[in-house]
Amino acid sequence: MLLMIKSNIKFLKLRLICLKPILIQKLLLIIRSWVQFSSPAPNLYILSHLFLKLSKKLVRNYFLWSFTLMKNIFLIISFLLFSTTISLAQKSMLSIKEYLMKNDENDPAVFSYIGNRCAAVSKYISDLSKNFPDKTLTTRAYKNFKNFAELNFIHNTSKLKMTKQQAEDNFNNNLKSMLLLYAQDAQTNFSRTGEYTTGYIDNDFRECDNLITKKIN
Repeated sequence: MLLMIKSNIKFLKLRLICLKPILIQKLLLIIRSWVQFSSPAPNLYILSHLFLKLSKKLVRNYFLWSFTLMKNIFLIISFLLFSTTISLAQKSMLSIKEYLMKNDENDPAVFSYIGNRCAAVSKYISDLSKNFPDKTLTTRAYKNFKNFAELNFIHNTSKLKMTKQQAEDNFNNNLKSMLLLYAQDAQTNFSRTGEYTTGYIDNDFRECDNLITKKIN
């Protein structure tokens, strides 16, 4: 009888890791009540008592771990949903830097698009800052706008073989739609952060400022 009990206890020890803590506790309670009145095995009562204490810790740790896991999953999902919403709200277009990473700047169509985008962001910054006491930014942005407009016109007529009227219409139509997108994203930025040009709009202006500097020099 004693050998059978020891064998069963050994088997249970090997299976502890495979059972849920709450089941382990219930099982050990049964073992304890069974062994408590078995005179040939007094040591098994002590052993079951130790196992019972261990199972209580397992139960507590199990529920603590479960709660922590669920909390972390909830936080991750909330963060992803919030980030996606913010990203979609404030960024109607790829940033110019991202666009150039995915496209070849030497492609005539790509260069034409960049010329339009840079003209649009420069015009938007110029209009936005026109009431600033310091006119440095306004002057620089407007100068960039005029330079990109001229470069785009020359490029479209020479590389894309557009007529002068086609080049003007193409530039003006793209400028209008891109300005609208910049304005919408800027308004969302302001509602969220109190600043109009935070994020990709400011980065676009800096990228275009560097591009026009290289082209002119």
